[in-house]
Amino acid sequence: MAAGIALLRRRDQVIRQIRAYFQQDGFLEVETPQLSPYACAESHIELFTVDSGEADTRYLLASPEWYMKRLLAEGSGSLFQIGKVFRRGESGRLHNPEFTLLEWYRETRQLTAVMDDCIALLAMVVPEVRVEQWDYRDLFKQHFGADLWCIGDRELAELAAEHGLHGSSDSDTCTDFLFDRMVCAVDSETAWVVKHFPPSKASYAELTPDGQYALRFELFFRGIELANGYSELRDGAVVLERHERVNQERRRQHKSAYPFDKQAATVLTSLPPCAGAAMGIDRLIMLASASRRITDVLGFHFQPRVN
Repeated sequence: MAAGIALLRRRDQVIRQIRAYFQQDGFLEVETPQLSPYACAESHIELFTVDSGEADTRYLLASPEWYMKRLLAEGSGSLFQIGKVFRRGESGRLHNPEFTLLEWYRETRQLTAVMDDCIALLAMVVPEVRVEQWDYRDLFKQHFGADLWCIGDRELAELAAEHGLHGSSDSDTCTDFLFDRMVCAVDSETAWVVKHFPPSKASYAELTPDGQYALRFELFFRGIELANGYSELRDGAVVLERHERVNQERRRQHKSAYPFDKQAATVLTSLPPCAGAAMGIDRLIMLASASRRITDVLGFHFQPRVN
């Protein structure tokens, strides 16, 4: 066993606080499938595949996103879920292939309401935490002296190479690399909310009316990415287009493409205006207990089989 009993009690306390936070605000707690014939396509996330005994492959999901959106479209109202999710090949100080995720959706047009949720949840374990909000574009200018929205792919690749990225000129790879360099500068006692992402990093977030920014944010504290949130896209055709674009990138990288649930895209026409976010519970508990590694706060962690 990894975590001692005292840490498991602290874990239990934090999860109880999270439940109380959402329940007192009228949220519905739900459970959705962990095993699915469909999956969201992310270029950097690999999923576990499972032989279901049927004709199709099943996937252990990295997020309950699309099942929860189907419930929202059916009239559930604001809802949340705490459950296990899975990512293949992710092990390290902040990663375990099986981990606990909090995901929630508020019926609101204001992404700031979900940002406030994130800050409130962090404040549960780090009282009086200081928070700074940054626009991605401004942060990039401050750190690299360049406007990401204006520079070309060649200039971007040269900038990434100057800061240590070698062997890649792909614009997405360069942007991700430089973003990681920026957030490494987060002050140890100040949380950062980075918002207004580039449109190319929208994932399933809405864009601003002028198309300049993705209505997406991420929360960082003490060098840890804690949460990722969107103003949720409600156009099924655009969702399918973005999913296919990611699958094309996966094929280019010689990775498997993931099938998308077209029924979920169809019901987006009934999705109410909403904003949602996902937060890593194990990382939050690391902060609550001043732990250095994610395995310190898990009752049992991912280990190779010993015969």
